[in-house]
Amino acid sequence: MQRSSQEYHKDLTFEDGDIVLCSKDGTHFRLFSQSLKVASGFFRDMFTLPQPNTRTDKPDIIQLEESREVLERLFGLMCGLPVGYCDAGSLELIEDILNAAEKYEMPGPAAYFRALMRPRVTGKPSPLLQTPLRLYRISCRHRWIEEAKAAATLTLALDFEEPQHRPALHMLESRDLLRLLDLRRKRKNVLKKYLEDSRKFPFGKDADIFACQHCQAGLPALNLVWKDVKAEILEEMERRPLGDTLTVFTPPCSRFFAKMSRAAACHACTNANGDLLSVFDHIRRCITTLPSSIDLSFDDDGSSHRQIHGLKGLNHSKGALDSGIC
Repeated sequence: MQRSSQEYHKDLTFEDGDIVLCSKDGTHFRLFSQSLKVASGFFRDMFTLPQPNTRTDKPDIIQLEESREVLERLFGLMCGLPVGYCDAGSLELIEDILNAAEKYEMPGPAAYFRALMRPRVTGKPSPLLQTPLRLYRISCRHRWIEEAKAAATLTLALDFEEPQHRPALHMLESRDLLRLLDLRRKRKNVLKKYLEDSRKFPFGKDADIFACQHCQAGLPALNLVWKDVKAEILEEMERRPLGDTLTVFTPPCSRFFAKMSRAAACHACTNANGDLLSVFDHIRRCITTLPSSIDLSFDDDGSSHRQIHGLKGLNHSKGALDSGIC
């Protein structure tokens, strides 16, 4: 084996290794086939296939479809390199690693990178939490129910109409996208029903004129203003279903509060009508009771998809063994 013409990974090349795997960008990893058998169901099955009868001191070389960055993390975990060595700094890389771990049936690396997404495990925010749509897609792709539900809740802070979210939304499976849209619709509908309760919001009654509670003078604008404010609240809820902008001290809600305050002020006795702070406190408390996550169950455990994917890769690597031996 001429190392001068081939690039070998400095930490994942063992002199007595009996198998060489090559990344798509030309980096070679000289490893132990026994380690691959233990860590990977894919390679365990592959090494049970009949091998050519040729005898050579040179180890077999198998060409893989993944990049050096992906393979060094998979093999690094397999070979017991320090955990920090295996961290992935980008969302794209994490997703590629997870896809490769599924393809090669390596549950160890998959579990490690799944744990990276959980801040309660790592003690620090995951970069994936900053892009909940991508976290949701990855979790649904790998059928991680807990992570998918948590990511769905995080998406409530997003305005799906903003252009920067469109690529991530387009990448979702239809049924996964529908779950998110259904959650947003449910939250808005429950809040709408709550706002229409005249026992909690008496100025919402269908009366042409609401009377001042102090002097009984008419307040002709209050009912109409409340209808406008209610419509704006629901519009804001549709834009950002998390509802965190619907407190008195946020710009949208402070604008609603100012409108209601002007309409509730009696022009005859100058007194204010109604406890508007309690009104918006009612709204805030209602928002805390709204549905906060999706109903999620998968039709199957994904074994059919993994089996098809694995067989495709197995045939590819068997061909590599038959034709790529040095």
